[in-house]
Amino acid sequence: MKHVIAIVALLFSAGSASTSPKLCDEAVVLSPDGSPVQDSQGTTLSLYCQWSGPDVPVWNDEVCCSIDAAGAQCESSSPTRGCSTGLAPYFCEYGELIGDEVVCYQPFPSACDEGWCAGGMDKAPPEDPQEDAICCFNGNCYPWDDKNILDCEGQYLWCNAGYSKVDGTVECYD
Repeated sequence: MKHVIAIVALLFSAGSASTSPKLCDEAVVLSPDGSPVQDSQGTTLSLYCQWSGPDVPVWNDEVCCSIDAAGAQCESSSPTRGCSTGLAPYFCEYGELIGDEVVCYQPFPSACDEGWCAGGMDKAPPEDPQEDAICCFNGNCYPWDDKNILDCEGQYLWCNAGYSKVDGTVECYD
């Protein structure tokens, strides 16, 4: 009897595994030579998932998406009907339902957890901190923009409270 239960459990788990492509891996930022842009850790930058910090909700299910030049617009998949006509199934590991849309996320490690932060709020940071993805290497962190996204020689990280300094670097706080 134990063997029958184990086989049924195995078949059920195999049948529920997603065979849909991962939305965050479906399209990535490319360099001028056509190769994927990546950091020193091999992390690529998704075109269809919203870049975010590490503390995002787990979705771990299929979504139904319409993809165009503006990006991906996704909704939750129905277990009984699948995707509506015109929408394709994708797997979304991290995401959440916002209104009628599922937003899928590409989380980056915390700059503070990786040792790049200014050591907490023991000194008063400037007003209006910015939450954003940054690139850290050679003792400094830099913001991303269209000019330097291809030039990250270090690691893509997330800064929850960052401040742009006059020299063009970013100082990140806990």
